[in-house]
Amino acid sequence: MPEDFTEAINQQARSLQPRACIEWSLACIRKLQSKPEPPEQQALDAVEKWLADPSDANRRTAKAASDEAGLRTPAGCVALAVFFSEGSISPADKHDVPPPPDVTAKIAAGGIILAAVKDPANSAERLQTCLKLAPKPKTAAS
Repeated sequence: MPEDFTEAINQQARSLQPRACIEWSLACIRKLQSKPEPPEQQALDAVEKWLADPSDANRRTAKAASDEAGLRTPAGCVALAVFFSEGSISPADKHDVPPPPDVTAKIAAGGIILAAVKDPANSAERLQTCLKLAPKPKTAAS
């Protein structure tokens, strides 16, 4: 039933605020991926740097790191999720263009799923592990 788990990952991602979704995706990727290649490590480092200092410069650095790592990698996905989490997606010297709604959740969830299916025989278990790492969504009463 990996499809059920992937849908649960997608639903959970959509229920979270962008920053929480990125933190969760990063935690899952770190848990599931033991030795990232250098471009992937740079993307993960860029995500951590943005989480520590969510400046526009760090957001754009995460985009550049995503481009290097590629979207076929979990690290490239979570770094791109950072770029789409806030601010303008147009070049810095152009008119501001906001990111499309829910794109951060979609890309961050994609990174989690990619990390899980790198070991196809254990993908269901790996997806379950990520679901256990998921933060609880914030409600209006929280």
